[in-house]
Amino acid sequence: MGTMETYELKIKEEFDVEYSYNDFVEDLKLGSEIEFTYNNINYFLFYDERGTILVKLDDKTKQIFRSIQEFLSSKLFQSKRIYEVWDDISINTVL
Repeated sequence: MGTMETYELKIKEEFDVEYSYNDFVEDLKLGSEIEFTYNNINYFLFYDERGTILVKLDDKTKQIFRSIQEFLSSKLFQSKRIYEVWDDISINTVL
């Protein structure tokens, strides 16, 4: 296993154990790009000049939110906010 693969595996293991909802929110505020899985669906979340953008990777659909707060308060996951389903989310990558 190469150095980069080992590093990525280590990060994933750390996220599975220690990455909290508060860490997630802080990373969003810092402009991080986050890939996560919920209910066997992969999502990619990032920020650009249009706002906070959530892409469902399986079918490439996207939703644009004017702010991080609008995203966090939206009921996107089986009519629940992300914090309500946090325990069922797996963080794959934070860049």
